[in-house]
Amino acid sequence: MILERIRELLVEQLNLDYEHLQADTRFDEIGADSIDVVELVMALEAELGVQMPDDQLERVATLGDLARLAEEMM
Repeated sequence: MILERIRELLVEQLNLDYEHLQADTRFDEIGADSIDVVELVMALEAELGVQMPDDQLERVATLGDLARLAEEMM
């Protein structure tokens, strides 16, 4: 599932605890800045073979938001 992959990527990227990353976790709560989010999105796009529109990414605030957007693009 995409949410689990997002959680795994954040553990690798930001050295976070997997168990503390849930669908309702906000990126700003975990200290992810805009560059961190861009890197995460680029990794997801490469793995999934999708392109997520910038205008829709602007509304992504939580891990679940990003997972839902990625699923819609598949």
